[in-house]
Amino acid sequence: MIQFCTRCLKIGIISDTASNCTVGGCEQTCTDLKDGDYVCHSIRGLRISPNNPKICNDIDECAEFTHNCSQLCTNLNGTHACSCREGFVAEINGVCRLEQGAITLIYSDSPEIRAFNLTSHRAKYVIKGDSIESLDYEPVSGIVYWTDSYGKTIKRSYLPGSPERANVTMGYAQNLDIESRAKPTGMAVDWAGLNLYWSETDRTGNKPRGSILVSTLDGRYRHSIIATGLEVPTSVVVDPDHGYMFWIDIGSIPKIETSWMDGSNRRILVSDAISQPTGLSIDFAMEHTIYWVDVKLNKIEMMREDGTRRTLVAYGNYLKHPLSLDVFESSIYWVTRDSGEIYSMDKFGRGVPVKLPGEFANPSSIKAHETPKPKPLGCGCLNGGICTPNGTNILLCECRDGYSGELCVTPLYLPGGLVTGHCAHHTCARSSASAIHLLQP
Repeated sequence: MIQFCTRCLKIGIISDTASNCTVGGCEQTCTDLKDGDYVCHSIRGLRISPNNPKICNDIDECAEFTHNCSQLCTNLNGTHACSCREGFVAEINGVCRLEQGAITLIYSDSPEIRAFNLTSHRAKYVIKGDSIESLDYEPVSGIVYWTDSYGKTIKRSYLPGSPERANVTMGYAQNLDIESRAKPTGMAVDWAGLNLYWSETDRTGNKPRGSILVSTLDGRYRHSIIATGLEVPTSVVVDPDHGYMFWIDIGSIPKIETSWMDGSNRRILVSDAISQPTGLSIDFAMEHTIYWVDVKLNKIEMMREDGTRRTLVAYGNYLKHPLSLDVFESSIYWVTRDSGEIYSMDKFGRGVPVKLPGEFANPSSIKAHETPKPKPLGCGCLNGGICTPNGTNILLCECRDGYSGELCVTPLYLPGGLVTGHCAHHTCARSSASAIHLLQP
């Protein structure tokens, strides 16, 4: 790509035989123009300096999000280099592939959850008989979680055939008993802190009211972390590495929002040029890039986690109104609303979509099953407190009702006044009006 500066310099008096470029002083290459003018231009990877039209500056393709590295990007002078993360190998075309194992797509298909192996092109049943709207996977224990829109609850099951349950042929649904009058819509598993996040919409009033809740993976100690300013959430994803949470609201003002994983530091990332976004995904391998689909506008877009570098990946009727998506290696995978199919495509929008083989009834949610390396948070929350990271690398305890403080302790009232004691694994005993002793259990 050649970039030209605008009419760099007018040469005053030049001999009939002299070249304008000979005396122009361009740092790289130069083109003679008529009437004694010339123009400097740069080669690919560089651009003309805004301060001096004769000098070329390096373009940082990694920072400007103009590279095509499927994972890591390193800026070099005039170019950039691509590399892969641990557990992946680079192919000749620079694409990073999983070093061992196969990719499995887990998707909901009407009243079923199925797992599709991208290597063998074989699908197997995980669960039958539920009204499944969204799902996610927890790789530590090999468990898939899903929202039951009919029962307005959340369920889970071991994934048959996973390394943790190699001999299991069919999953068995366990109800987490979090029934509510609100309908659960999107969900996300915090595979580092081992917490469960989900969005729900209550339509019992005149206006829909949305909320985002968190609990432990077994459904205990649930409480709301986003309870206001939310109407119709459709998707929620979490980034435990950076401590962020992202969600979509398709209410009266469609938008994509973010906050820390405890619900604080909330802000809007996208609110323009969107109509009905329905699916979010995080590409953890490529600098935690955010992808989303807009089912009404037939779009797939991406951006950085801070909302910058918004880029159109794909657009047009050939997407067949994407409803949900996920990203893995160098591909994006999505389910279509109109045709009930699953497609894949290069995650930078190069090439054409490829339809996955198989028969699908009505797919609505999809996840690419990989095995990230969970990082224990090492949080000391007590009494059912839920450990949540935030964007400042600080671990916080989200406490259930009646508990508070840094570790979620409960106040103890004694005749001599109010005393707070950390008695999580001991028996609290009073020895005076203002002192507490911890007795071994």
